[in-house]
Amino acid sequence: MSDATVVVIDDLTDEQIEELRKEVEREEAERAARLDLLGVSIAGLRSEAIEARASSGIEDEWREDEEFYEGIDERNRTENKAWQSKPPGRVEASPTGNGSTLFLNITGQYCDSAAASLADMLLPTDDSAWSIKPTPVPSMVAIADGNIPDNVNEALLAAAGGDPVAANEKATEVVKQARAEIEKAREASEAAEKRIKDWHVECQLTSELRKVIEDSSRIGSGVIKGPIPESVTRVAYKNNELVQEQYIQPASRAISPWSLFPAAGCGESIHDGSYIFERDYISAKRLKQVIEGDGHGYIESQVLRVIEEGPSEATKEAPSSPDINTQQQKKDKLYEIWYFYGEIPAKDLEAAGCECDEDMANAHVVMVNNRVIKAVVNPLDDGEFPYDVMVWKRRSSMPWGTGVARLIRTAQRVINGAARNLMDNAGLSGGPMWAYNPGLISPIDGQPELAPRKGWIANEDADVSDIEGAFTFFNMDMRVNELMSIIQLGMKFAEDVTGLPMIIQGQMGASSPDTLGQTEILNNNASTVRRRIARLFDDLVTEPHVRRYYRYLLEYGENDDEKGDFTIDASGSSGLVERNIQKQQIIDLGRLVMNPAYGIDPKKWAKEYLKAEKFDIELFEYDDEEWQKIVAAMSQPGANDPRMQIAQMKMQADMQQAQMKAQLETDKLLQKDEAQAREHEHERQIASMEQAFQEEMQRLKMAGVKDNILDESKVRINETVMRLRTQKELAGIRQVARPEVEPVGRAPPGQAFER
Repeated sequence: MSDATVVVIDDLTDEQIEELRKEVEREEAERAARLDLLGVSIAGLRSEAIEARASSGIEDEWREDEEFYEGIDERNRTENKAWQSKPPGRVEASPTGNGSTLFLNITGQYCDSAAASLADMLLPTDDSAWSIKPTPVPSMVAIADGNIPDNVNEALLAAAGGDPVAANEKATEVVKQARAEIEKAREASEAAEKRIKDWHVECQLTSELRKVIEDSSRIGSGVIKGPIPESVTRVAYKNNELVQEQYIQPASRAISPWSLFPAAGCGESIHDGSYIFERDYISAKRLKQVIEGDGHGYIESQVLRVIEEGPSEATKEAPSSPDINTQQQKKDKLYEIWYFYGEIPAKDLEAAGCECDEDMANAHVVMVNNRVIKAVVNPLDDGEFPYDVMVWKRRSSMPWGTGVARLIRTAQRVINGAARNLMDNAGLSGGPMWAYNPGLISPIDGQPELAPRKGWIANEDADVSDIEGAFTFFNMDMRVNELMSIIQLGMKFAEDVTGLPMIIQGQMGASSPDTLGQTEILNNNASTVRRRIARLFDDLVTEPHVRRYYRYLLEYGENDDEKGDFTIDASGSSGLVERNIQKQQIIDLGRLVMNPAYGIDPKKWAKEYLKAEKFDIELFEYDDEEWQKIVAAMSQPGANDPRMQIAQMKMQADMQQAQMKAQLETDKLLQKDEAQAREHEHERQIASMEQAFQEEMQRLKMAGVKDNILDESKVRINETVMRLRTQKELAGIRQVARPEVEPVGRAPPGQAFER
């Protein structure tokens, strides 16, 4: 308050001060009432969004997919405490009988493998999936290349008073200016790209995107939010003391699809709806912290009213993710906090302290307990929602996708059914079923059951010969082969419907090929799925997300050298997948790069090879000092003399030849020793076998076996020994007979087989 204002207030009478106080209270009451009406209005939209998502049926599918990912269904639900409760309105199915509850979980394995392989390709540590380039102006580019249009030449000639020499000088200046402008735009685009990538590193965008990919593989959809202004505190050591610096910078965060509620009727894109909601939870302590300092737009009076009221839920209850324990949240007294993005009347926004020039404004509103605690203009002036939804597979008329867990659901049920039947049969066939005739025998202890050393009493009228047949035993067939065939069929279904063969996941599956060529074909076919998902990732996440960061940079960036007319090139995700798929081809190109006739740069090839193998290129590069020494040595006279190069190549070839000869001699000695060892071992085995045969013959003879049977056994034994000796002798042969020479000419048509 200024001194002049103090003087004015001091000059007021008590009645005037009281009137001024009432006026301020009246304005505060009107403002609070306006905010309450805004909260009621937005709460109504929120209920519509919650009802729209629930009626679409996607939440039931998400819950089923989450359960199958964890290996849960109705048969084994009671065995898992975290998944025993059922959502409201769903029938509780209890397992029948004492059958197996085995869940042979391949859903989790497929989801994890799919997400890991895709994230490994889309999010490398040594490359980027996007770049920023200056928007080319065709006329400017043509002038920079020296192609000045005729109308410009005429204008330059007229400005030079018809003097061709002066006109040429002016044309040269125009070309230089065009080139300077293009270079300036290129440098600005590179600076903007570097700035945005720095922001991404600060918020650890790669880690957040991995969560998005994992969610999309599991339930079909993953959500990334950004850019959102976040308060960042950085600690630095300056002037011999620790200094804390606090500033605002954009960040991105992965959020659960369960927490996002787009407007009804948005179709396949959440950005086609008129509004969107996000639900989160916050503690009372955190609520108090949001109004500390400058408050960042939070309304202190509204926050204090919320804390005084205590936690309350939304007017229409929104379902929680299965990994969120709602009862625990109520016990911990957490508040539901809702973030709204959409258009609201400008008067309502002014009640929160924001000034607007139009009747409707794109706003960002924060609500707790149906009370508006913050209402500001959307940080992006075009009003775009800061959310991107990644889908694994598109759905018609829905912003949500289909994930691996849903694709594999039928195969998982086939495998579970066969595996459970197999376990049930194993239980039945673990011991024989039996029956006994009570008219012949009776148990001593009166209990008709089998037990070790159990005694039975023969009835008085029972015949001894009948007692031997008093028990009858029945063996149950497990049907292992039939049920295993069904399990293998289910595994084959899983590979087919997901497009992710087990061999791509590092395992031998039902459709694993036998040859390297078949493996390569299978890999290429499976890669079409990853190519499709990579293009979806570019279209749905990379391009819109980076574009919003660029808009944020234009609006809030402090350095004008980072601004300009740029375009976002977001085709990198597809290129990263292609590089991973073409890794073998990159390796094969190594045979060509050393031949200058092909015009391939070996250094660029080496970098691409290291990237494909996921190596850090900097670990293999020369240090600056070492590279300068090499360049200096290459620039010395004679460094490029072909005769010197030929002499070096000959010396290297001689050294390699000497090494090969030494290795060959060593191999020969090793082979000779190994051959002698094998021969001794073979002879020992034959002698041991003959001795065993003789002992067996002697035992049979003493047991009274007939002579003709013994003679037949001797013949078979001798044949076996002779066959073994022949094999030993053939193994020692080093010389191979030369084949007969094929006669010259071709056989007549139709007689190739006979001749």
